[in-house]
Amino acid sequence: MIACAIAGASCGRIGFDAVALGGPPGDGAGGDGGCPVAAGLDTVDCAPVAGCPVPAVCKELVALLHFDGDPAHAEDATHVHDFSGRGNDAMCVAPDCPVAVPTGGKFGGAFAYAEPDAFAIPNGPSVSLQHAVTMSAWFYPNTLTTSWRIIITKIQSTPLIANYGLPHNGDTLCVNFATSTGWKNHCTAGGATPGRWYHLVGVLDDDADRASLYVDGVKVLDEAEPAALEQDAGAVWIGWSPTNAGVDGRIDEVAIWNRALTAAEITALYP
Repeated sequence: MIACAIAGASCGRIGFDAVALGGPPGDGAGGDGGCPVAAGLDTVDCAPVAGCPVPAVCKELVALLHFDGDPAHAEDATHVHDFSGRGNDAMCVAPDCPVAVPTGGKFGGAFAYAEPDAFAIPNGPSVSLQHAVTMSAWFYPNTLTTSWRIIITKIQSTPLIANYGLPHNGDTLCVNFATSTGWKNHCTAGGATPGRWYHLVGVLDDDADRASLYVDGVKVLDEAEPAALEQDAGAVWIGWSPTNAGVDGRIDEVAIWNRALTAAEITALYP
């Protein structure tokens, strides 16, 4: 945790740099020139503000879904606003929409999933990644059924290529992707249990040839992965995908970056 340095700000959980989120303290209320005050990832809005610095947590962020059902951003049961500023809103098609849980999230609202419920971000250049990706989500499983269950994945079915993924398979938590030659799966030894929140961060780094997974701020997996990420034409699916089963539980605070976050940055995301 980083202490709040701006008077009057309600900091809560802080990601990365508290002061940078509001700019240099100046007026004691909202940072210089009315810039946004320090906030946790769960409250950040990365839309550009004239005259304000880019918040540190927003840099290279390509999708940020709070799942709070905010009417100010036209959110409803079928539409989730992307707070990264990239316009990567997520949509679902009834009747296969998750159920909004306004007070059941890790931070505010969340969505409760039961197969085949899913949200999807359409394919686009900003979410089709080539060199590195970091995926972050809060996940509360009701059950941990054996078989591949999707928390986050960007995937196309024909030919099968998965640009990146954050699934579970029973009680194992994984980070993975699929190339034209097959799946590259990196998973924990197991031990996850239903009925509690997990903060999951998966990192795929082509430059370092590594795959890493953090659970509740702790690195639990760090393995060599020489295969390169392959871009695909599929959507980013949350909670389910057309090629894999869906989760049984709640998902909150989905975030995707187009780079490999450092260990310190990932630790700062966890309260």
